[in-house]
Amino acid sequence: MIRVLPFDEVGAHAPPSGGPAEGDPLAWASHRRFMPSGRSALDAVLRSLALEPADEVLITNSSGQTYISACVTCIVFNHCQPSRVLTDRTRAIVTIHEYGYPHPQLRALSAAARDRGIPLIEDCAHSVDSTLDGAPLGSFGDFAIFSLPKVMPVPGGGVLISAQPMSHLRPDAVEARAEAQAAYLAHVPALAAYSRRRRRNCDAIRQSFPEMPVWLEPGPGVTPYFVGLLTPDAPEIRRRSSVVEWGSTLQEDLLLVTTNPFVEADVLVRALESALRQREVA
Repeated sequence: MIRVLPFDEVGAHAPPSGGPAEGDPLAWASHRRFMPSGRSALDAVLRSLALEPADEVLITNSSGQTYISACVTCIVFNHCQPSRVLTDRTRAIVTIHEYGYPHPQLRALSAAARDRGIPLIEDCAHSVDSTLDGAPLGSFGDFAIFSLPKVMPVPGGGVLISAQPMSHLRPDAVEARAEAQAAYLAHVPALAAYSRRRRRNCDAIRQSFPEMPVWLEPGPGVTPYFVGLLTPDAPEIRRRSSVVEWGSTLQEDLLLVTTNPFVEADVLVRALESALRQREVA
């Protein structure tokens, strides 16, 4: 069984031995395992908890929206019941840092998990280098899950971080894990540049469209993977325009604009301006 991280160890992970790669944003992790995917990492953690069908896993995200990614819920359904509230049957908490934005209740959720003696699992699929008050996302809980295709141009792979040794977790496919590690290490030197470009593109969008409210505020230390712009015309804009790479969402008034680091800021702004003009002339 797992050992839930005590209060005085939260965020105090030491770097792994063996010399992390230069610029590695996950060098702070004391226990790290490369996985075939982010989903397989979550599955491995939940499997280690020996959950019963009637048990529950609380799933909560940064924006508080009522829908949750199928990537998470489908894995939870394989073990027990997903839930949106804490109950006496809650056996774990999954907090999703949506698109790199820290969950606003992260510290409260961490305290709730410690009080109940259950693990806090941070879903950091888009949060490889985002921080909260200077501490990296993923360092607040007992486990953290990263999805490599979400943060770098690779076809697959994931990273599982734990606050304690992972000898209790079932071994995964060795070849797939080796491929994930190789892909990660190959792109680590470029990750800082990717993040700078994402923040640059986010700032350019915010400055170019100050009249449009934003969905989530990218605070200090956040590398946003999308900028959310709120407008009642969002469905019509998405339907009429293909010049912008829209993110998928069920929220009717939300335009999710990618901060793609391989697109220059001025090109991204012009594309968004074109999309909005099509709304105006429709």
